[in-house]
Amino acid sequence: LEGTKRCVICKAVFRLCNPSMKRGCLIATCACQVYELKADPCGHCLIINNVNFSRDSHLLTRDGSDVDCRKLEKRFKALRFNVLTRRNLEAKVRLLRKLAREDHRALDCCVVVILSHGCQVGIYGTDGKTVPVEEIVNYFNGYNCPSLRGKPKLFFIQACGGGEYLFWLLKRIGCWA
Repeated sequence: LEGTKRCVICKAVFRLCNPSMKRGCLIATCACQVYELKADPCGHCLIINNVNFSRDSHLLTRDGSDVDCRKLEKRFKALRFNVLTRRNLEAKVRLLRKLAREDHRALDCCVVVILSHGCQVGIYGTDGKTVPVEEIVNYFNGYNCPSLRGKPKLFFIQACGGGEYLFWLLKRIGCWA
């Protein structure tokens, strides 16, 4: 049919926003592709805000990160998330492992926000060591965190590169090819 699209999962038919758009947005969303967030709280939101880094790391202070952090806290609380904020954490993943081990069965979603410096190999802790993004995400997969299986897991990473000086430094220490 003109101006429609079929769901690839359940084969339901939907109208496109604009019939002239073959790949446009959908007016309706198929129920098989919707995550309902009915729980209260609807999930955990962990915000890691790394602002000050060790002198040895040569990473600059992330001025303005506290403003972003406060706005994120406010937004996720308004969205009915149980928000836990931690500031200036080293590249140890104990807190992430602990969150992944919690029982999320009564919750509908999990959010992890990391505000820090980053490079190609990962996200910096305040000690100047990195944690690969893949490692962070894998703590919350269906195998390691079965109570979140089939539920949305959202990762927001604001990892600034720090400009030309940081690029030079990262290249020198092997974090940048």
